Amino acid sequence: MHSDQEHNLSANHILSMRCAAPQMLHVIAGCVWITQSNDSVDYFIRAGESMLLHSERCVIEAQLDSQLRVTDSTRPAWNHRRDRNTAAAIANGWHPPWLLAWLNQRPFSG
Repeated sequence: MHSDQEHNLSANHILSMRCAAPQMLHVIAGCVWITQSNDSVDYFIRAGESMLLHSERCVIEAQLDSQLRVTDSTRPAWNHRRDRNTAAAIANGWHPPWLLAWLNQRPFSG
């Protein structure tokens, strides 16, 4: 069983993490900037958004005072209200950062 890790970061403070396996980052409050090894894209994740941390090493910097939760990526964290709002936003052309991260890590062939 994996336990959740909660972190509170003040604005402009940095958290460096090493993940042996993919983890889900949930931003509960604030906004963070994320960069990962072997990923040329940087991400800004806001309160209510989540992202798969797929890399062995990542650096997270709080843009605002932020509260984060890191969980095992195999355990779903459903929020039906957020999912409906996300579906509507995608229909209008917005793509959530976690989707872009997932697409970047998936090798597609065809």
